[in-house]
Amino acid sequence: MTSRPPNHPSQVHLFTLRLWAEEMDTDHIEWRGKVQHLLTGEAHYFRSWQQLIDQLSATTELKEQTTMTNPIPTTGVHHVALTVSDLRRSQQFYSELLGFNFLTDFGPKALLHNGSVLLALNPPPDPTQTTPADQFSENRIGLDHLSLSVASVADLEAAASLFDANGVSRGEIKSLEPFGIAVLAFRDPDNIQVELTAPLA
Repeated sequence: MTSRPPNHPSQVHLFTLRLWAEEMDTDHIEWRGKVQHLLTGEAHYFRSWQQLIDQLSATTELKEQTTMTNPIPTTGVHHVALTVSDLRRSQQFYSELLGFNFLTDFGPKALLHNGSVLLALNPPPDPTQTTPADQFSENRIGLDHLSLSVASVADLEAAASLFDANGVSRGEIKSLEPFGIAVLAFRDPDNIQVELTAPLA
């Protein structure tokens, strides 16, 4: 037997139901029943269909109250961690071209900061799971791109010139007027898609 609370159609409760007849005297039989929640093992006995209905309603409402939680209040991105193939090459890229400052090595990681974003560069945590000559692809599940803010469209234009001078693969500056921004996408040494975003005004 399954039960779906009316206000939460996606949640399913599973029960087992057992019915049997009890002989009260020579000419009188009464039905008894037992309903048991499959996940918790909680069981209840009943003598009428109304008792069964009431018990199922109470059980599912209780489960909803105990499983529902308030959303966790997040306030912003604390840090971004990227898995890279060559730690120092990526450190040089993000430092020299994007203004990140090296903070410290933390175990195998390099920690960088640009004044607002903490960036961790990591070698693969399990080298045995690494695909040879692997490169990032936004078509795999996970990160699509990392977007960093700059002050103006002029900064995007300066970045485009800097990337061209250093042989960095990039797209064109795109104006996204409905959002009031312009963006410039480019690739880091592991083909990770990074983006600079500037306000149009």
